[in-house]
Amino acid sequence: MKVTTYEIVSAYDSINKLKETVGDSKKRAKGVQAIMWFAEEMDKKLKGTVFAIQCGVIYGAFAKGARRFQQIETLLVLEENVAEVDTFDFIVDNILCDIYLELGIYFSLDVMNPKKLQLALMQPGPLFHRIQKEGILFYGQDVLHQ
Repeated sequence: MKVTTYEIVSAYDSINKLKETVGDSKKRAKGVQAIMWFAEEMDKKLKGTVFAIQCGVIYGAFAKGARRFQQIETLLVLEENVAEVDTFDFIVDNILCDIYLELGIYFSLDVMNPKKLQLALMQPGPLFHRIQKEGILFYGQDVLHQ
């Protein structure tokens, strides 16, 4: 069986936009630090693996600039033929646990394959409308607004 590997592309300009959008309170700065760490860890730990991500988006209370937020809601859109469950488990075990233990910030993680994305783009439900409206790209290329 041939293992396909993918090149990872980060969106550091988007992280700067995220900093401008969410403000500079101490708690929000800690959230931006967690997101930057998440993007950097994905760059390092996904390189050379079968896990590949097209797009990473932050949405929810944090992205809207709320004064209080309980978690950072995240959507990752995978490359084609990448297993959702395996990718989810890999990211939680190897990246998000470390961030939570170090910073105490909880990530709510949703993982979507390109086929589900196409369905969501054709008939977007309330959650997908919300993601498109308030989502901020922090990783990869924007594939949600096609």
